[in-house]
Order: sequence, then C-alpha cells, then structure tokens
Amino acid sequence: MTPQEEADYKRLKYLEGKLTADPKIKSKFGRILKEADPQIAVPWTEQEDAVEAKVNERIKTYEDKVTDLQRRLLEKDASEANERQINRLKRAPFNLDESEIDEVKKIVTDKQKEGELISLETAARFFMSMHQQVPSRSLASPFGAPKAQRPKNDFRKMLKDPKSPFFTDFKSYYDKEFDEAWDEGLQQISTNQ
Repeated sequence: MTPQEEADYKRLKYLEGKLTADPKIKSKFGRILKEADPQIAVPWTEQEDAVEAKVNERIKTYEDKVTDLQRRLLEKDASEANERQINRLKRAPFNLDESEIDEVKKIVTDKQKEGELISLETAARFFMSMHQQVPSRSLASPFGAPKAQRPKNDFRKMLKDPKSPFFTDFKSYYDKEFDEAWDEGLQQISTNQ
C-alpha cells in the first residue's frame, strides 16, 4: 500500500469511527451505505431492522388484543345498560310486559333508521302515550259513591256531629257495629251454603 493509500485509509477509518460513534448517526450511515450499494452487508442496520420488525409485530398483536378487549368491554357495558333500561321498563311507572317492550325496542330501531337517537325510556313514554287507556269513570260522581249506594253503616254523618256515639261512647258504638257486621256475615255464609 502506498503512503497516499494508507493516508486515505486512515482518513476513511477516522471518518467511519466518527460516523459510527453516535448510534443515531451510525444507523443513518448504514442506511446511506445500503442505499449507495444494495449488495453491501451492513450488519447493524440488518439487526436493527430485524428487531424493529419483531417489535412492531408484537406491538400489533398487543394492539389487536387491547382493541378486542375494549370492544368487548364496550359491548358488555352497553348490554348491561340495555338490560337495566329494560328492567326499568318492567317496573313502575311503565309496567310493560315483554310484548310491549318489544314494541318499544321497535320504536327505537325505527327512530335510529330515521337518524334520531332516543332512549328506551323516551320510547316507552311515547308508546304509553299512544296506547293510553281512558279511565271508565262516571263524571256524575267523581268523589265516591252517591248516597243511595253507600253502605248502611256509613259513619260520615257521625264524624260531622261531635255529640254522636262515635265520639261520646266509642266502645259501645264499636261493639254494636261489630256485632251487626258479625251477624250479617254469618247470615251471608248460611245463605250461600
């Protein structure tokens, strides 16, 4: 080797030492060498690529597992929330049976197809308003039975009168009413047999 070649070799060795001293620069240097000559073997970049590929493969596996776990947790939470709402519909103030709950679910899905998001409770209120029954109560007597339909032992008059036996001699009033009711009950039993 000539002195010039030896000096060039030393400069290149020095330059290679400087470029490979810092790991970040060493990686870039190896990639530049590989880019300049694809046939050249650069062991440290090949090792880095192999390690990076394995790490990325493991990361992807764990990301898939985490994504699957998050999906299952969300499904579980949604299922539990849906079950709680359905149980709520079975209790007061809704008191819906299974067929009515199915109709409420159908209302929710129909609204979702139209682009509206409503809860089961809102749909149940809507369902109840659509199927509300009018009470069959007479408007003539909204405050109880008329006088002709009251029982014979109605004590309303006695409550208005402070001198009635209900207030003055309650024990005898109670005994008399109890005996009358007892005799009436026995009479009904004997006539039914």
